[in-house]
Order: sequence, then structure tokens, then C-alpha cells
Amino acid sequence: ADILDGIRHGRIFVSTGDLISTADITVSGGSNTVTGIGETLVATGGEVTITVRVTDPAGTNHNGDSPALNRIDIIGGEIQGLLPGMPSYRNTTARVLKRFARSEFRQQGEQIEVSLRLANLSDNYYLRVRGTNSDEAEPAPDLPTENPWQDLWFYTNPVFVTVSEN
Repeated sequence: ADILDGIRHGRIFVSTGDLISTADITVSGGSNTVTGIGETLVATGGEVTITVRVTDPAGTNHNGDSPALNRIDIIGGEIQGLLPGMPSYRNTTARVLKRFARSEFRQQGEQIEVSLRLANLSDNYYLRVRGTNSDEAEPAPDLPTENPWQDLWFYTNPVFVTVSEN
């Protein structure tokens, strides 16, 4: 029941090959804070900080590998709804806001944390996170000869930010 509830309410992340085992997102703005994937923050003043915490598990996955997280991307875009003449799966404002290389991680044991401050938000916004063990800038389809265990990714559902003037 808890799994289905999480799916229904957008509180999930997906990880291939046991790249990560947990993902938590905290977004704070003004005096408000939300903790949780799928949550909505009402931010005053157009400034927010997103903090991402993931667990990069020790041990091996089902292929016998111990993949290491190499990069975390924070992605954001304006919440627009459907635009006339635009396919519903496209948001032209969505972009990678910051790529965190392994050298930028704050790590204690299996726990990894990164944070990003965003200023001057004037529109309602969403933030989501992905990460990989590879050096690929963007996920690409696996080639038939590629070993999928060498190209692992994780993705979170978004956290939403509603910008308020007061």
C-alpha cells in the first residue's frame, strides 16, 4: 500500500543497477521548508535552496559490481501547463541548473549531499534530480553491444516551488 501511495502522489525515485538506495530532497525558501519528493514549497522572495541527499550503497549489485555515483544533476523548469501547439511532453524552460561532479560531493560514508541556491525565481518552478555513474552528459539509448550495467542512472520525481510575493 505504501509503494502504491508513493507512486500515486509522486513521491518516488528510480535507480538502475543499485546506483543509489535512497534519495531525499529538501527545499527551503524564506521561513518555509519542505522535505520530500513530490512536495510543494511556497517560497517568498524568489530565493530557494535545494539540498539533495542520496545513499551510494557499499557492497555489490545483482551483477556483482559496486557502482560509484559519478555525478548529480539538478534540473529545473517553469511550471507552465500545456501550451497551445506544443506537444505535452515538452517544456522549453527545463534545463540542467547545476552538474555536481564527484569532487563537489559532501560525503560521509555512504551518504552524499549537494546543495544549490537559486535566486530571482519569479515564476512557479519545479526541481528534479538525476545522477549517473558514467561521464555521459545526457542519458542516451543503450546500443545493442553496450553493457547496461556500465551505464547506470537514477531519477527523482520533482519538488514544486510556488513563488509568493508575501
